[in-house]
Amino acid sequence: MEAIQAGKAVYVEKPLALNLDEVKLIRKAIVEADNDRLMVGFNRRFAPAVSDIATRFKKLQAPMTIHYRIHAGQLESGSWYLDRKEGSRFVGEGGHFIDTISFISGSRPVTVFAQSLRPDKPTADDLENVAVAIQYENGSVGNILYLTQGGPKSPKEYLEVFGGGLTAQLHNFESVIYYEGDRSSKSRWRVNKGQKEEMDAYIECVRSAKPMPISLTELIDTTLATLAVVESLKTGTPVHLANFYKAVD
Repeated sequence: MEAIQAGKAVYVEKPLALNLDEVKLIRKAIVEADNDRLMVGFNRRFAPAVSDIATRFKKLQAPMTIHYRIHAGQLESGSWYLDRKEGSRFVGEGGHFIDTISFISGSRPVTVFAQSLRPDKPTADDLENVAVAIQYENGSVGNILYLTQGGPKSPKEYLEVFGGGLTAQLHNFESVIYYEGDRSSKSRWRVNKGQKEEMDAYIECVRSAKPMPISLTELIDTTLATLAVVESLKTGTPVHLANFYKAVD
């Protein structure tokens, strides 16, 4: 907030905020300083494989069903991720996956509903096994499975996109398979989650005074949708992001 108020271009690693009060303060600083030069480290949208998927589906202009399965794995008992003062584990990492789905869908999230694993005697790690459903303005649906209890050798990330007669499957940023009609094609990628491309884009925007690589609206959307997951887990009901926007205005 101090950097924004000083007129600086600001890069913040995810998450942008841990609660709605922090979002409200950040938005207030942006408005008062008339400075929206803000970037958050949602790097996966910059990964070449994800960019290729988004480009192909954008041409079809059809609603999509997007499934993103993340096996984050178990944590050691002393991990800072389990410190509730740092926010939940999903709040710390979940923005990556919401931003990726939003980027591919080309639309804004409207509602969020979440459920977690609930054994008889749940541990903090159990409660971080989360299933999330997101409805988008353009009719697309995003589904996130954030998991910690599988085998430790399970690949971390698997993404599927369906829409307009096309299917894409991203296998842990190593390969993408496309299915269309009676044809399929597979492209292999060097594992790249977009960190370099993200920073190159940010630096170029700062250097040239162009708009930030991710719009402020998208950054706030993703942050509020991530916090909505926590709220939905508490209440057991869907969260309408319009209500969250009212809370931070």
